[in-house]
Amino acid sequence: RYNLKPEDIPGENTADGLMNGLREMWDALSPRWKAVTWSLEEEVQLAELKQAYGREFESFPWIDAKFTDKHRGPDETDNWHHFQELGGNVVSEHMRWEEAFVYKYHTDFGGGGGTTWLGVESKLALPGVLLHHETQAYDWFH
Repeated sequence: RYNLKPEDIPGENTADGLMNGLREMWDALSPRWKAVTWSLEEEVQLAELKQAYGREFESFPWIDAKFTDKHRGPDETDNWHHFQELGGNVVSEHMRWEEAFVYKYHTDFGGGGGTTWLGVESKLALPGVLLHHETQAYDWFH
């Protein structure tokens, strides 16, 4: 499933409920949503560790996969807003190419709102490895 709304996800209306619900729906999730779910789990775990160990705890998530561009359209923006209210950080600002150069691994989920072919070609120019996932959804050719 690509276009999920918080009310589509079973469980409590909390960050933990959101993650548990996404885990319950795991087999029905698209690869992109699975990566976003891992990112949510990682953020919660790191926040718990930081709270337990205080300021001396410094770590970076092993995965940071989110939807980009908060302002795509009214329906999607409303969806993101509802996830954010529940503590589900599922969206981030678009990353500039200068920022992307510092990462070893890059992901690209084809189809269903994924990167255009021009975007894939641009990512291939970045240092590191591009993990490109093809789905049964359509890619955009423009």
